Amino acid sequence: MEALGEITDVWMPDYKYHCSPPAAKYSHAPNYPETARKAIDMMHSLQPRCEFDSEGIMTRGLLIRHLLLPGGLEDSRAAIGYLYGRYGENAWYSIMSQYTPPAEAPFPELGRRVTSREYDALVDYALGLGMENAFIQEGGAAEESFIPQFDCEGVFPERD
Repeated sequence: MEALGEITDVWMPDYKYHCSPPAAKYSHAPNYPETARKAIDMMHSLQPRCEFDSEGIMTRGLLIRHLLLPGGLEDSRAAIGYLYGRYGENAWYSIMSQYTPPAEAPFPELGRRVTSREYDALVDYALGLGMENAFIQEGGAAEESFIPQFDCEGVFPERD
């Protein structure tokens, strides 16, 4: 990451889980929270301030994304509380509601979309902390049309 820091102006990591149990269960990564925190700390040390151009586009800094999972409000509150407590207004945050369940959800509790009540509760929590540097999604972000095909089309150059 230090080598990438020389050429990276904007870091945009995901902070998917704050606690180990959901990280282990859903991603088979029980060490995810600690690993992600170390990585984000490094990103922040490499770009400690957010800067924007005259059109409001971030040109330097850290934008941390967090996706609320169905039934995951407690972990998401812990994640947002940790992030804001650690980086405050020296980072921007994207609080996402766009989780779209796969056709055959491997876990029954993940077989539904996030409710507006869950998402609103998380946003209210973030605002209650004093968070102002945040992108908030409007309803409708969890539509099937937002799911890529994951077929690698357009990723690899065509070969003769």
